[in-house]
Amino acid sequence: MKFNKHPLAGKNDIDSAFSSGWAFYKRWFLPMYSIAFIMALIVSVITKNIDLSVLQNTTDISEIMGSLKSMMGIYAITVFVSLFFNTLIQYFVVFRPMSDDFNLADAMVNVLVKYYLPLLIIYVILSLFAIIPILFGALLLFVGIFFALPYVLLFFAMAAPLMMIEGTRIDTSLSRLFKLVHNKFWPNMGWMSVYLVLIIFFSFIVGSLTMLPFTGSLLRSFSDPDAAIKVLEIAGNPAYIILNSLATALTAPVLPIFGLILYFNNSKAGSESNTDEDKEKSLKTKNTGNHNDDKGFTPTVDDLAPKK
Repeated sequence: MKFNKHPLAGKNDIDSAFSSGWAFYKRWFLPMYSIAFIMALIVSVITKNIDLSVLQNTTDISEIMGSLKSMMGIYAITVFVSLFFNTLIQYFVVFRPMSDDFNLADAMVNVLVKYYLPLLIIYVILSLFAIIPILFGALLLFVGIFFALPYVLLFFAMAAPLMMIEGTRIDTSLSRLFKLVHNKFWPNMGWMSVYLVLIIFFSFIVGSLTMLPFTGSLLRSFSDPDAAIKVLEIAGNPAYIILNSLATALTAPVLPIFGLILYFNNSKAGSESNTDEDKEKSLKTKNTGNHNDDKGFTPTVDDLAPKK
């Protein structure tokens, strides 16, 4: 499969990247939004019973640790569910524009069978690695965090596109991922920083508007000292769950789109074919000697005659 025809390939400056990303978002909004909404709805239902008020009402370390341990199961389920749906969105972004007979059921099977476990392992390794720059960034206060967050997110953004296009071997994917992140390091950091600023600002506005029907005033949701407690109280409200899921689903497809743009911008996949399927075809061609473009050489009388 040649990805040079993908609508997100070949975007070498931030203006073309954002314009093509926005065009892709609008073109495939409904299916991507539907997947993201289902994900947000399931996650909201799972996490609605988490009682974080316990952590606010005690300073006993042992009690806090006990509460966190009791929540580990719910958080693990949340991670597994989110990973599946986010991988499904990424699969859609990568392969849907390249296939007219794309089938969502087949996509779900491929995600579960081929990509889910390798990506889970990759993300666990990246999470352990992320501790180092995040701790280092925390020591440098806000300046360090602003550097650490886009750096870490670059790895997570490009991991899924890389594995879907180049193969699912974990060792080669990790080494390749490090090369891609550092290939155009400062432009990559700049692109990701712009993305973070925009997505945080948009999420903040959408989140505030989501709270508006329950607080009665947008300013009150910021100025009320008990706003955090009220958020916990309404987290189980069915109306809030649906409204929050509708709002959250708006931003969920953005990182898969942007991650694929970053991947194309740092690799040759957007200009040549290098998927597992194409590599296998190339290998078979070499082994069988079926080179369609190579024509046998037949000497003529002129070729046999001595050169003057």
